[in-house]
Amino acid sequence: MWFRKGKGQARREQMARWAIGRTLRALNCIPQALTIQEKLLDERTSAGHEADGLVVEEIAEIYHLLGRSEAKSYFAQAYRLLVLDPNLVHNEPAPIMRLKELSMSAD
Repeated sequence: MWFRKGKGQARREQMARWAIGRTLRALNCIPQALTIQEKLLDERTSAGHEADGLVVEEIAEIYHLLGRSEAKSYFAQAYRLLVLDPNLVHNEPAPIMRLKELSMSAD
């Protein structure tokens, strides 16, 4: 990651950190995964950028695992962001629909 920062490739560095956080969630290292994803979300929004849908989705998944009520609103936000990507909608319709369903599910 330090290489990416040195070359001014901040977005690629963020993508690499997202992948690390995603892997940590898969390995059930939930607190570490959440820390990474929340930091990524904060970095983007603090810089005036729109939230990254994949980051928001990961936070939703982690909150869902933890039984946190905020998961539903994060699933809704992830859906709103990711449904705008025609590639995802066309190639990954089931995960996109899952986000929508989880955003509407009862707690």
